[in-house]
Amino acid sequence: MRNKVFVLVFFALQLFPLNLFAEDLTADYLVGPWCFSHTVSGSEQSDENKNFLFKNDGTFSYQQSSHNKKLTPGFKYEIMPGKLKLKPIFPGELQVKSVKDHELVLKYFVDIHLIRGKCN
Repeated sequence: MRNKVFVLVFFALQLFPLNLFAEDLTADYLVGPWCFSHTVSGSEQSDENKNFLFKNDGTFSYQQSSHNKKLTPGFKYEIMPGKLKLKPIFPGELQVKSVKDHELVLKYFVDIHLIRGKCN
């Protein structure tokens, strides 16, 4: 009986959207330099090392290639409950998975790890 209850609870939790459990993302938290450190898909990790700079006015600049340190300006971000839009570099919405003091994890087919500050 206990196994059946566990299975029912497990499947019921799968019906809830991820953003109901996501931590709040705010512009005050996001503004400033971030390093797009890496992505994770299952057990695979891919290093990115690309810089982002988010501004208070809803715009951001980012480094298009890890080989060229120049930041390209003129992109827009939008924060929604449990989601972030980075237009136009990521079509659609990124789910907010975790918000920690120095790390932001977003879900967009893979887990995107942003670390506060510039990339080394």
